[in-house]
Amino acid sequence: MTKIKLQDRTRIEAKHWRAIRTIIDNDFESDLLKQLKKTVTAYQFERIILLSTLIQKCESASNKFTRINHFQLHFEDCPIIWTHYDDKHLFSEDTNDYMLIAPQKGAQYEYLNNNIPTYVWGTRQINYIRNHTKMCGNGGAAGTGKTYSLLVNALKYICWDDYLQVFFREQYKDVMSTFEEGRIVYRQLINNGDLDEIKGEITCPMFNSKIEFSYINEQNYLSLQGRQLGSVTFEEICQLEKAPVFYAIGRNRYPHKNKAIADKLTYVNYSCNPDPHHFLKDMLEAGEFLNHEGQVKDSWNGKKMYFIHANEEFDMDEDADILQSRHSKTNALGDYITKPVSFKFYRGHLHENLYLASTDYESTLSMGTASQRKALLEGSWNQCDNPNSLYDAKNFADNRIQEIDRSEVGRCIVSVDPAMTSANSNAKGKRLPDSAGIVALARTVGDGDEAKGIILADRTSVGKKVDDYLKDACILYREVGADMMLVESNQGSELLTYAIQQIDPDINAKLHYTSDSKEARARSITPLYSANRISHMGYLQDLEDEMIAFDPDKIRKQGSPGRLDALSHGLRELFADLLKQKTIKNLSVESMFIPPSDNRDSFSLGNGYNPFDPNADSQPTPKQQTMAAQNEDGKIELELMQKVRWYEAQLKRFPDRKQYLIPTIQKRKQKLKDHQNKANTPIWWMADLI
Repeated sequence: MTKIKLQDRTRIEAKHWRAIRTIIDNDFESDLLKQLKKTVTAYQFERIILLSTLIQKCESASNKFTRINHFQLHFEDCPIIWTHYDDKHLFSEDTNDYMLIAPQKGAQYEYLNNNIPTYVWGTRQINYIRNHTKMCGNGGAAGTGKTYSLLVNALKYICWDDYLQVFFREQYKDVMSTFEEGRIVYRQLINNGDLDEIKGEITCPMFNSKIEFSYINEQNYLSLQGRQLGSVTFEEICQLEKAPVFYAIGRNRYPHKNKAIADKLTYVNYSCNPDPHHFLKDMLEAGEFLNHEGQVKDSWNGKKMYFIHANEEFDMDEDADILQSRHSKTNALGDYITKPVSFKFYRGHLHENLYLASTDYESTLSMGTASQRKALLEGSWNQCDNPNSLYDAKNFADNRIQEIDRSEVGRCIVSVDPAMTSANSNAKGKRLPDSAGIVALARTVGDGDEAKGIILADRTSVGKKVDDYLKDACILYREVGADMMLVESNQGSELLTYAIQQIDPDINAKLHYTSDSKEARARSITPLYSANRISHMGYLQDLEDEMIAFDPDKIRKQGSPGRLDALSHGLRELFADLLKQKTIKNLSVESMFIPPSDNRDSFSLGNGYNPFDPNADSQPTPKQQTMAAQNEDGKIELELMQKVRWYEAQLKRFPDRKQYLIPTIQKRKQKLKDHQNKANTPIWWMADLI
């Protein structure tokens, strides 16, 4: 095609569109064509016939997705045809007369079926935007054609005068890779002067619209100040931090004199592979998109939701009005300060990409680590491709147990890494950036060379107030029969000590202060895992995901790893002797003790030891319980006696813990005696005499 200057281009005018419409309606009647041929040039006539043929095919298609891209055409323009996979047979793929876009069935098509401009016939007037979504993305597994989707999506809007679209990547080398892919996808549209390799721009001279490829990160994002970006596209958004992403979104505007049109033609598009650290996972969790495997649920795939980002938190709802009611703060003009933004996420599957079906791409991905396979093949946000991880999922799996004989347990503690964040900072009580880590750990009996650590439970609390998550820690303390509650004192030791004493004054709480960094804490316990000294009881999914995903190079991005902090504090307390050694003896998996058959004397998955279990041997007899239930004082005394007898039973089982248990038993007995004297009805003595 000969290069023609913008000012010399001839736009297809209303009279030409009327001719096209007449030709189509009369099924290319020959007399009409003869009359038309006399009024236009041979080239114009050829183009009118081409457009008439294409429009007729689009109108005969079975799905309204099949359409011509826009009606604001010049005679020199290359028409763009979008076709549904069921209508693909109507068009030729091997032609230079027009560009054919035929997305594959699945996430690629579903994503591209959003934000489709529709026009009034033969005019430059936009009718409406079909399936309008402000922020729409394509993610999930690798190899699903996400980059192609983003590139062709940009073609929906090139017909708007001076419309600017920007593709963002984190680094320059990545930008140029996307730019080269764009050169291939747009090859039928690009003339000699339309592409600027130095600036990374592709221009559509017919409308002076532009597709720009740039990079953005925390060092340069402020350079966008003052720019107006009609469409913002983030390829691999999970490589980008929250600050530059939302700053770029803040520049998402189209300077059109018609505000209604300007609002309709501003979009944010993105692609991604799962990253459990990224704020996009926070958004998906806020909208309850993810199942227990960390994958986007089928019923949420492409579901339209609305979100508000306020106070560094995401709040999401499927009803925009309900969401707005939770954020009703207004400015001086009475306008809402924050407004709901529509949001969709499409999860792609590798098998949807027919172009990769005959390649070794899937087998290549299968050669990666368990973490990589989980993220890139299954699209799970619970795992990530993290080469800097300090831990290995295979180690967890190899050393996992389902229960442990209590006679094998020496010390048992509950470790708490406090969070001072209030749940009120999020209107729906969704996931907060900081969590209160609550982990129960035990050390087996024996000397240092043979001792192993058992991670019994993870009760980490997210979004609760201090008193509430400390209650959870106290409940776990009782369930596992712990002899100590270890609490990091960096976050206000006096408040924590007072709160624990108010909940249960008999808990042996120890405040632990450390000046080590989060990285140093995480690294300090890795020798124990490397030596097969630590076993997880059951699958502690959230804890293991946090451990695998922890990246020392991205601590600022990840926020506070509450579970990992609690774990590291606890293991450093239990294994202070081993961690001082230069080397730690490696124990084989087979050296783990054999679980007992009597579950009542074991820690077992889903069957934590409960001091108030009616089957436990430390409970009062049925006769005593009947006597106690006759009045309120008896009920109180029953509870006090249960606790005394439970601690006495613990002392028989674990005599090596007497330094912790004997003072507790004495306190409990004194409480019981005080109550009996106050009530003047020593019910237990009476019951024992009957």
